[in-house]
Amino acid sequence: MLARTFLEAAELHCSEDEREAALKVLDMLEHNQIPFVDVDEGQGGEGFNIGYWRVREDGAFCGCIGGWIEHVKGSKMSGQMINSWRDLFEPYKFDRVPDYYTPECCARALHAKLTTGKATWD
Repeated sequence: MLARTFLEAAELHCSEDEREAALKVLDMLEHNQIPFVDVDEGQGGEGFNIGYWRVREDGAFCGCIGGWIEHVKGSKMSGQMINSWRDLFEPYKFDRVPDYYTPECCARALHAKLTTGKATWD
């Protein structure tokens, strides 16, 4: 199997700890460690939802890609990363059709961002 090559932090317009957190989130998404949570249906527990970014009343964290990057990093993202990664954090209709953006779909887009600098949504 070929080794995967990811862009450096400077090429991604983020800090090294943000890059490392993004790589960890990618690994978690690819290994099904962050399940999709349908927030609108009242589903509880820790999970992933592209239209959500917060700790819930039950104490579990549920978030989008950016939320998980911050959760893993343990602090807020830089303004530079937020602005440079908007193509990943705010895809078309993400806030109206969050169940389209499954963890698998988001893992592919995050992988593309980390390898090419551009999120690719299919």
